Amino acid sequence: MPFEHFVQTRILGPLQLNHTGYDDAKQVLEHRASGYVLTEGKLENTDPVDASVPWSAGGFYSTIGDLSVWMQSLVQGRLLNTQSTDLMFHAYPETLLQGVHYGYGIVLGERFGHRLEYYAGGIDGFSSVLQLYPDVDLNLIVMSNLDPRTASAPAWTVADGLAAVILGK
Repeated sequence: MPFEHFVQTRILGPLQLNHTGYDDAKQVLEHRASGYVLTEGKLENTDPVDASVPWSAGGFYSTIGDLSVWMQSLVQGRLLNTQSTDLMFHAYPETLLQGVHYGYGIVLGERFGHRLEYYAGGIDGFSSVLQLYPDVDLNLIVMSNLDPRTASAPAWTVADGLAAVILGK
C-alpha cells in the first residue's frame, strides 16, 4: 500500500482529520497557504516544495484544528496502543542533548518549570510547533508561513513566548 494511502486510511480518516493530507502541488486546495521568505526586508514567495522530497518529514498540509485533534488523539491513546504511546513519550538516556531527550519522534524536556513534550519542524517557507505541557494541561500549536531561516520569530519562538506569558514567566 502506498504510504500516502496508508496514512489516509489508517490515521487521518479514522481520526476525522479532514483538513490534513499528503501535499500534492497539482491538487487544488482551498485556502492553501503560500510560503514566504524575507529577502533584504521584503517578502518573496518561496519556491514550491515537491512533497516527495521531504516525504514523511514535511510533505503534509494541515490546520491548527486538525493538529489539535492529532495531539489530543496521541496523548489520550486514541492513535497508538498504550505500549507504543509509552515508548514514544519515554526519555531515552542516550538521546540527551542540550538538556532535552528525544522519545520516538517527540522532544522531552522542561521549560518554565514544567514538563514539555513537543515537536517542531520547518521547511522552505513554513515552520510549525506542537507543544504540550502535560502537568498544566497546556497545548500550544503555532504554524507560520514565513521561512524559519529568515523569520525573526519562527513558530517555536512564538510558542515559547506564548507559554512564558500563559505560565507567568
